[in-house]
Amino acid sequence: MDDVPVDRSLMAGFEPEYDDNDNIIDFATGDTQKDPGPEEPARQWYEHVLVKEYGYDKDQIDIEIPITMGSSTKYADIGVYESSRQLDLKILVEAKKPDRTDGVDQLESYMEASGVSLGVWTNGAGIQHTYRPEAREFESISDIPKAGETLESMDSRVLKKDLSPATDLVSIFEQAEDEILAHQGGIDVFDELFKLILTKIYDEVENLHSEDSVAEFRAGPMEEPDQVAGRIKQQFEGSNDEGIIGVKRKYDDIFQEDEKIQLSDENIARTAGLLQNIEFMETDMDVLGTGFEALVPDQMKEDKGQYFTPRQVVRMTTNLVDPQRYESVLDPACGSGGFLIYTMRKLRDELIEKRGEDDLEEVMELVRDYASNRAFGLDYDQRLVRVAKAYMVIWGDGRSNIRQVQDSLRYFDWPGEISALIPENEFDVILTNPPFAGDFDVQNTRKYYDLSIRNGTQLDSQEKDILFTERCIKHLEPGGRMGIVLPKGDLDEKGKSYFRDYIKNNTNIKAIVGLHKNTFLPYTGDKTCVLVLEKKDSENSEDDKSDEDEEVFMAVSEKPGKNDEGEPIYKRNEDGEVLLDDNGKAILDTDLDQIAEEYHSHDEPDIGYYVPYSELEDRLSPEYYHPKYEEIDDQLEEVDLVATIDELLDPDEKYALINGKDISSLSNTGKREYVEDGTPYLRAGDVGRNEIDLDDCNSVSYTSDDLKEYRRLEKGDILVSRKGTTGRVSVVTQL
Repeated sequence: MDDVPVDRSLMAGFEPEYDDNDNIIDFATGDTQKDPGPEEPARQWYEHVLVKEYGYDKDQIDIEIPITMGSSTKYADIGVYESSRQLDLKILVEAKKPDRTDGVDQLESYMEASGVSLGVWTNGAGIQHTYRPEAREFESISDIPKAGETLESMDSRVLKKDLSPATDLVSIFEQAEDEILAHQGGIDVFDELFKLILTKIYDEVENLHSEDSVAEFRAGPMEEPDQVAGRIKQQFEGSNDEGIIGVKRKYDDIFQEDEKIQLSDENIARTAGLLQNIEFMETDMDVLGTGFEALVPDQMKEDKGQYFTPRQVVRMTTNLVDPQRYESVLDPACGSGGFLIYTMRKLRDELIEKRGEDDLEEVMELVRDYASNRAFGLDYDQRLVRVAKAYMVIWGDGRSNIRQVQDSLRYFDWPGEISALIPENEFDVILTNPPFAGDFDVQNTRKYYDLSIRNGTQLDSQEKDILFTERCIKHLEPGGRMGIVLPKGDLDEKGKSYFRDYIKNNTNIKAIVGLHKNTFLPYTGDKTCVLVLEKKDSENSEDDKSDEDEEVFMAVSEKPGKNDEGEPIYKRNEDGEVLLDDNGKAILDTDLDQIAEEYHSHDEPDIGYYVPYSELEDRLSPEYYHPKYEEIDDQLEEVDLVATIDELLDPDEKYALINGKDISSLSNTGKREYVEDGTPYLRAGDVGRNEIDLDDCNSVSYTSDDLKEYRRLEKGDILVSRKGTTGRVSVVTQL
């Protein structure tokens, strides 16, 4: 267990050490914890933090610290002592299970009773540090002293070498949000937190040039809030006298000239304390993405359909399309910039693999050049455009190519500079997940959209995803490639065959991947697909070398990396332990990466399969062409024909499907009348569980004599539901 990576903000895949009898072995004391409570994993995790992050010796740590409170004795979860002699208690820790947010008052009562001035509360998903300057007074502080330090000796300076990349930002941002709302109302938490986050990033870019550079974005544990807030506001506002350009002037396309930080001094100091040791410039893009997305209120996501594309889908789609360093990339519905960021990340990793770590600075210069000249994005939401621009700042800029437009579909109303920036027939690659919700009014804009006409009929409105697809195809240059997320219904609904014809006439279909229904949970359970398309030569599209002799790669994802509640599912080893990558991050259990690898491989695919282009029917859904249905067809060919569909539906035929008798026609009231004990009465809802369970059926008073003119069920009969959910089948096992 000594090699377990520690995540100070979230336990992630951490597991305590167990003995052969499944008892937890305490990390610090070595004691066996029989019948541990649900908070025990959090306690074990924080013991690792104390040793690995703060440098305390195991001998300085004990558990179940007795606290005398009046006539009773309580027990604190962890005690940290000044030395291994365990004479002077320095810190008390109260641990809770992950879904508990209470316990701070309990910790403070323990600190008061024991006279200890420092305390830590944690549930493994968040941490709060508390200082008791005098009796019955408590205040939050940014951190606790490391081994050998006191609160007074903790240097209020934060150096670049003190920073480390975040492994989780969700819990930190949520804690900051809770702290802000608890002490200040009437503000937009997203906007205010974003101002501080970008000020932190600005500080790293402008001030931290060497390992011993001093951060201006910091909150010393003993500093007054107005002192912290004054320093941070100056970094945001800028100062001519001090030669500080400031966040607003450096990033004047992100912030308005009159914008100010609206948080109170106390909230600025609290938030700075949470963020000050994070190195945003080196934090993994996955971590940044999930953190920023957590800031957007759930209601806003539901109202506007802003369902962020899961990172595994972004990664797979980017890898399928495989943008190159010399190719331009556009996302006309970029949101927080996920597709653009993954494109640059992919290019960086490929360059590092080719050139080696020694050329890292040159590699990053090439990526910065790409970001500035070849990555473009549009979105209508100002907040998300700000986030996307912040990403570009972290990658070395290129934020000027990320623009806000009132509506990406109303391209004919764009300002001239944006039309010039995002022309038609110019982009090598488009990667996007357009909004699905709502229709677009095309009554007065039909001349701008080919797909405002369906089968010769002019439409009053059209679905947004359909028009987005048309716009994306027109922005591609001939031979350009696109990866787009679309509703599954676009690929197989009968009424949308004209849309599929448009795709076939204008592009070559290279790949179609069906996504699992859990992929976009918890926001929506809609089934979606990823299409990879290559634009045909627009001047000769019908005679363009067709895919008739080509094969379309298809796959159906069965491992989305999420359960039915939308919670992540991680890969585990044979012992049930969560697997971690090289950065100590839990690995999502998804097959999307393998699907992308199979697409580019010359080997026979395991998940995917190929369908000759000439065999494509009107439907393009990959489930429709799945090989398992061919296997079923082959099996059916070996079975003697019992009856045709016509015979099954013809009541005069021997094998006819006969409706059961609705007993309401036999009752005096014309209604179904059920009794406690009687003859089982099967309804359509009882069919579909493979076999009929008579114990769960309703009963009626009619006997077999009353129903003798109707067929009696026999063991082995097969029942098919013909209303309700049609096609469900059950077998009669006994009567």
